Amino acid sequence: MRHRLQWEAYGFDLFSDPTFAKNNIFNSWSDVQARAPFDVIIASEVFEHFRAPLTEIGKLSEVLSESNGSLFVTTGLFLPEIHDATWHYLAPQSGQHICFFGKRTMKEVARQLRAKICMNLAADYEWLFQRNGSNKPARVMQVKLACKVLSIGTKFGIVKKIE
Repeated sequence: MRHRLQWEAYGFDLFSDPTFAKNNIFNSWSDVQARAPFDVIIASEVFEHFRAPLTEIGKLSEVLSESNGSLFVTTGLFLPEIHDATWHYLAPQSGQHICFFGKRTMKEVARQLRAKICMNLAADYEWLFQRNGSNKPARVMQVKLACKVLSIGTKFGIVKKIE
């Protein structure tokens, strides 16, 4: 995002050493808090690692902009009608995927974030939470349509994928 879109972007990962943009990586949670609030937080494949989900989501809520904050989350969504103990995403061999979310749980995440909009995007595992976005049906439909257009545009190479 920083390189391709020239966004002011930062990273934070307690368990990984940075490869790129080392000067824009926070080394501690207090560093994150000092730079807050953030308009956009992306938690890609993070939620399934939470040991204390309520606490961790609360921490994200504290640093998310109250006026226009958005949180984009990707995480394997547990669907009891489809998944069982053989679900590959459980990853018992690594012991790292320890927290799983369902659709009702994601609505609770929205409540914890004080998000007005909670949307399941193009795939079951993509979620968008917006604090002060309009929850009017027309606005929600616009956001869903925009996400779908971007997804299709990326698939066909019309929109460059951010990697």
